[in-house]
Amino acid sequence: LTYLQPVRLATRFMGSVYIFAKQIYGLAPTEIIYRICLSYILGFSDEITIDRNNIRLCDALQYAQDGALEQKVGELFPELKNKS
Repeated sequence: LTYLQPVRLATRFMGSVYIFAKQIYGLAPTEIIYRICLSYILGFSDEITIDRNNIRLCDALQYAQDGALEQKVGELFPELKNKS
């Protein structure tokens, strides 16, 4: 059973990479929060490198108040336009 352990770990890590690359989207309203996201959320492991993510620096408050948030999200994440 011990020879399967690296395979299980690799599968778990690859699953994490896939989730961050394809399923998690976020907007950070300030540079410091953006950097925290990149460092602490995406940098949670020394063994996993997440090269692609969907976290963008954007203060969404004004867009939400103006009713333009959906349009802004479409600009930041064009791949989501076809997923409604």
